[in-house]
Amino acid sequence: RKVTLDALLLTPLLERGLTVRDRHEVLAIHREGDGYRVEVRDHHDRHRFLRARRVVLAAGTLNTLRLLRRSQRRGGLGALPGLGLGFSGNGDVFGLWRAGNPGEDFRAGPPCLGRFTLRDATASPMLYALGLNGLDALPGLPETLRRRVADWLVLVGMGEDDANGRVGWHGDTPSIAYEEAANPILGRIHAALGRLGQRSGRPLLRVRPTVTVHPLGGARVGDDPRHS
Repeated sequence: RKVTLDALLLTPLLERGLTVRDRHEVLAIHREGDGYRVEVRDHHDRHRFLRARRVVLAAGTLNTLRLLRRSQRRGGLGALPGLGLGFSGNGDVFGLWRAGNPGEDFRAGPPCLGRFTLRDATASPMLYALGLNGLDALPGLPETLRRRVADWLVLVGMGEDDANGRVGWHGDTPSIAYEEAANPILGRIHAALGRLGQRSGRPLLRVRPTVTVHPLGGARVGDDPRHS
């Protein structure tokens, strides 16, 4: 039986005394004595401060970086020279492949249809296959286009990149520097997609420039504040 994440993770903790404050946007974190003062915008009605001995940042990669940057600029935190270093795109590479035959509809099954490697390729990267589920929910999409993409798959290659990207700043706005040529795994995935298209004889479109849906890094945990 499937359950939602809130029921699985939050409900047991609520029964043990956890307090969840909805519609509270964290604006900045300030070091205060042996704890922290957290500045928040309560979207119910006011601006307020919360205090805690320990703060765990779990705002996602880019929002965590932005929050640390803003906190530093407002004087709430000390120097963070390593902030923005070690950014990674998770080695993501995307492609579109017409893998099916006319009449097949990959949207009818689960979103993820499995993963595979190329059999005779040395150290072939892992490729994940996904149907174009959810297209029917897009308003205004012509019915002919819906039918034409039914037998196409989204291919996602993922691998270990070198985490050598860097996040710079324009005020509190991040600016990401990440070079495809400096991360060989991306070239290997693009090459694997190219070989798959050639061997299958089916249309395969590779997405360029490289994009990611799994931004990672930039706020690394460590013992040396110069690098973490």
